Amino acid sequence: MDQRIKKFLSGLLTQGLFQITFMVLQITIAPLLIKNGGSASLGGYASIMQIVGYLTLLDLGFTSMLSRYLSQSFNDPVDGKKKFINIFNIGRWYLFVACAIMGLIIALLSFILPSSLGLKDSLQTDARNAMIILAIWYCIRYYFTMFNIVLYATQNMKVANICLTIGICLRFILTLIFIKLHYGITGIVLANVIGDFLAAFSQMIYFKVKNPDIKFSWKVYDKSVFKQLFSFGIDSFLINIATRAFQSSTVFIAGIMVGAVSAGHYYSMVTPPMMMFTYINLIMYNLLPGMNEMVIKEEWETLRNLYLQTLKSKITILIAAFWGLILFHKYIVLVWVGPSQYEGFYFTILLAFYMAVVTLASLNENVLIVLGTIRWYARLQVCITIAGLLLTVLGGYFFGLKGIVLGNLIVLTPSSCYVFYRLAKQLEILNRLKEALPSLKYTFIISAVSVLILMADERVSGKIHLVLLIFTAITYLLILWFTGFNAEQRKQTLNIVKKRR
Repeated sequence: MDQRIKKFLSGLLTQGLFQITFMVLQITIAPLLIKNGGSASLGGYASIMQIVGYLTLLDLGFTSMLSRYLSQSFNDPVDGKKKFINIFNIGRWYLFVACAIMGLIIALLSFILPSSLGLKDSLQTDARNAMIILAIWYCIRYYFTMFNIVLYATQNMKVANICLTIGICLRFILTLIFIKLHYGITGIVLANVIGDFLAAFSQMIYFKVKNPDIKFSWKVYDKSVFKQLFSFGIDSFLINIATRAFQSSTVFIAGIMVGAVSAGHYYSMVTPPMMMFTYINLIMYNLLPGMNEMVIKEEWETLRNLYLQTLKSKITILIAAFWGLILFHKYIVLVWVGPSQYEGFYFTILLAFYMAVVTLASLNENVLIVLGTIRWYARLQVCITIAGLLLTVLGGYFFGLKGIVLGNLIVLTPSSCYVFYRLAKQLEILNRLKEALPSLKYTFIISAVSVLILMADERVSGKIHLVLLIFTAITYLLILWFTGFNAEQRKQTLNIVKKRR
């Protein structure tokens, strides 16, 4: 069996386990927070975590850059080990400074953000304490997070994901305990920090035990490499700005423009499909280390074939996921957090289109980063960010939460089509795009059945909805199995599962 395929499949299976565990955690948090603190408490938590997400931009794209360069240097037959250590040491210095600045900014924001969200006095204190805990963690987390990047770069995705799953399990247990003790937002954030620390610490221990001959330090052996990394990092930084400011600003915008309660509604509406579509993106994340190896070894035809197969798998799953979201989104939200959190069928339709576009866009973005040709893409993303934020704010002002999603969708759709064309031209596969089309048979069956179910939706009871939801989930897995993987890949996957038993 090809080692790259084996590592990819192992990484995909273990990351699936991690995502399922994470999904259980997310499903648990929302109703518990609403029950103990109301929708405002959930909106406050969501807004705080999104602001923290913005601050990760301070790494100036170094995280994406490190993953690419560490992976390619590790597989470089010419002085690969020396280059690998030098790049790690450079990254350690930079992330040390970046994380310290992040911690300081979070601490300062803890005195401003809670009151700006319109939270009550008790919730303001709760949110402020949570942000102080995050500030302390961010000041020291740089050292440990480096090893998550290293494990992925060296194609040890399986171990990295198992460590993350252990950390999520601890987060889940502590979250239940802290909320039961009425610690609120502070308790959830503290559980997050403890779980993240355990995961990162176990990743560090594994790499050091597995690679005793690789000794990292604070010494930079080749300072000229820093300029090369910094140049690539700036382009990646601009891309990250677009991702955070454009695609991840919705909860924050909803909280500022419509209030913390509406931000809680938005979070409840978006979280279930986000978790579903995130797993579709895992296919790409686990392929990146192998793609980096193909680039450094100049295996271009293998890279083209892999991209087309991945694109076909994503489109195939997206068709089923799109219809599944339209059919069952309302039911999932009602069961999860109650009818007051549901924002309507038209919101669901817009969200389904938006999730599909974002998922395909993320595939092309990651391949561009692997190829290293991202300067033009970074400039395009800056323009998309400006236009996207403007339309999102206007949409939220005139149309409420639906307008926020619509603004994102209007800007992202044409730009994603252009990026896809440029990438296909660069890979020289414009005449091979038919290979990425999914099976018409499966597409027709899923679409036809979904339309029939949708037409009879009002007559279907809650229990039947649950049965249909389970049936649809099984259908997704069958589609992935028979159209996303070829016969050889299915055989290899079964071998891995049998060995785990």
